[in-house]
Amino acid sequence: METKVCKDCGRELPLTSYRRTRSGNLTETCNECINEKRAETRYNRSQARERPEPYSDPDFDEYTIGDVWRQMCRAKKWLESRGCVIKLDGEIREVKIRKLKLE
Repeated sequence: METKVCKDCGRELPLTSYRRTRSGNLTETCNECINEKRAETRYNRSQARERPEPYSDPDFDEYTIGDVWRQMCRAKKWLESRGCVIKLDGEIREVKIRKLKLE
């Protein structure tokens, strides 16, 4: 059985413990060392990523998400009943309300 020495760990391992490159040659490091490096890199990237602190507004901190949502829906209905059109991007535009004449 043919063996090769890993350049990272220095162990002598069979050729089946090495990956083949696109050109068909064997890599210098064994599969275990490659997997360890990848796991370490993945862990370091996840730790380095900064997570923003949650936004806090003192006017709404005492309310739950459901309470705020209900208040926003009520405000939207109130504005729409007075002739405003609210788009999804947050723009508010006034429109004229046509009153129906009942005869």
